[in-house]
Amino acid sequence: MLEALLTAGVTPHILVGTSIGSVNAAFLAADPSIERARELSALWRRLSAEEFFPLNPALVARALLQGAVFSPEPLRRLIEREIPYRRVEEAAVPLRIVATRCERRAGQPAVSLHSVAAGLDRRAGQAAVPLRLVAARLERTVEQAGIPLRIVTARFERRTQVLFAEGSVVDALMASCALPLVFPPYRIADQVYVDGGLSEYVPLLPALREGARVVYVLSLGAAHEHRGRPPSPRARVYRSLGNRFWRRTGLDLERQRADHREVRVVELPAPLTRVGLRDFSRLGELIDHAREQAERFLDSDLCRTA
Repeated sequence: MLEALLTAGVTPHILVGTSIGSVNAAFLAADPSIERARELSALWRRLSAEEFFPLNPALVARALLQGAVFSPEPLRRLIEREIPYRRVEEAAVPLRIVATRCERRAGQPAVSLHSVAAGLDRRAGQAAVPLRLVAARLERTVEQAGIPLRIVTARFERRTQVLFAEGSVVDALMASCALPLVFPPYRIADQVYVDGGLSEYVPLLPALREGARVVYVLSLGAAHEHRGRPPSPRARVYRSLGNRFWRRTGLDLERQRADHREVRVVELPAPLTRVGLRDFSRLGELIDHAREQAERFLDSDLCRTA
């Protein structure tokens, strides 16, 4: 999508990102050029599931003790290696990163992974059963290994959107990408953060507050799935976590459009996808498809009337 926009002459004056989109935004913010967008594409094509979501027993064990399945260390190494600046305000174009700050009440006891899943279930819609099943399996596995599992986590009922406009870019990105159960909550000083999508999946307001009058939304939130045989149980669990955030995207966009009728909001169409969280085998194919679809959209009457 970025390649298509930049090729069409659309150059960003501000980049706002949440979750893994914040990493893409930070990468491009170093140099908002077509060459840099192609470098980002090449980077994702080189990544493997084992590099990004390693199933190393020691890493998984440490992640489980923090209330997640995967270690965030590979993501941190990727950010430190690929983002050429260290503070958000040092980006070549203004960069805003959205995360969610969580608070827990004083004296709140440690809870189990099953309790975390139950808390998410109330907000996860179709994810309810898969989350409970994976939590139960993980807890049995940990108990059999003789590792006590006690997770101190945030109460998701008390959450606040946080906008990082300055400070450590690594901290801001790690906070924004801390998807519950996938990555552990991320701590900065005495504050705990989780994925920015918990507060706002499509963060339009930061751009509007900076004076934006045309906003291009690059989101996979509206992605449709191919018809056919049902996905595997593991793929359902991973996708259901994402769907917790995605199902609200359309409502968010409509509300922002209604509140800011003077602003043109162009939502690029999401590609058809049926790929699990750890399936990196089709990244190149999906990137090519998204670019071609975005190019057709930008040349169509649908874009001109958006």
